[in-house]
Amino acid sequence: MCQRQYEEWASLWEALFGEPPPIAAEISLTARILVACLPSAEPYEPGSKPPAS
Repeated sequence: MCQRQYEEWASLWEALFGEPPPIAAEISLTARILVACLPSAEPYEPGSKPPAS
């Protein structure tokens, strides 16, 4: 994984947890943690409008 990809994962981590990644971990492990912690989303339906916030 290149530096640019790592920076994107680190940005996602910070958005999700409110702080930078605590350690430099193997990126595949970081990705699995991030995906497991993301909130569930409704299935996408073509032509649907985004949910109101």
